[in-house]
Amino acid sequence: MKKKKPTGEPNDSIFQAVLKLVKQNAELIDKTADKSEEDLSPEEAAGFQSMMSSVEGLVSPLVKQIERNVQEAQAKGGTVLHATAEELAVMPDEELYEELQDRTMGALGMDTLGDLARLPEPVQAFARVNLFLIAFDDGGIFGALTNDDVKLIAPELPAALTEIGAAPHREMLEAFFAENQIDPAELSAFTWKRRKALEKQYDFDAFDDRFSELPELRELLTVYARLHLELFAE
Repeated sequence: MKKKKPTGEPNDSIFQAVLKLVKQNAELIDKTADKSEEDLSPEEAAGFQSMMSSVEGLVSPLVKQIERNVQEAQAKGGTVLHATAEELAVMPDEELYEELQDRTMGALGMDTLGDLARLPEPVQAFARVNLFLIAFDDGGIFGALTNDDVKLIAPELPAALTEIGAAPHREMLEAFFAENQIDPAELSAFTWKRRKALEKQYDFDAFDDRFSELPELRELLTVYARLHLELFAE
């Protein structure tokens, strides 16, 4: 689902300013690219923090405008889930999954948890598992645990997996958390900057290999969604 470009903000100038900032700090970025936070010198840490603060300052107005646009769209339409159940029911599985993924992702704005709470519970379960699936497909379990949205929904993810019929996935995920003493409610230590240190601590690849052998989550999500199409169509 395509979203309109926010109006009233100089998007191109913001992009150019960020690009200029990155170029100005190219040497710092190159020096720190393969380092964990623990390996940074005080000067590098300070420089990196200063650069990130500058980027945040540049993009903050645009983020606020996008948030306002999302809120206005939700206020006008209530939700983006507006296809009829009959229209969804005749879609092939792959097309249905893509359609529902677009619709549920479109229903989530800047307030992920608040937006999820406004959806019917079966749609919430679909959305939570799908957020995890998108992140996992992009970067394995490490990519999922470092994803901001997954961090927010992680405590409810096991229940959502069970709800859609993915009990083996839940068991494997909970076993990974338990064996590694990971609290799904506190994942702030999982960042891309600490990747090398985390890879020494956790066997992400082994989990990815085992998890990928389980039934496809896309297929389970589609089967589950077909049981609740009237809710996705509201």
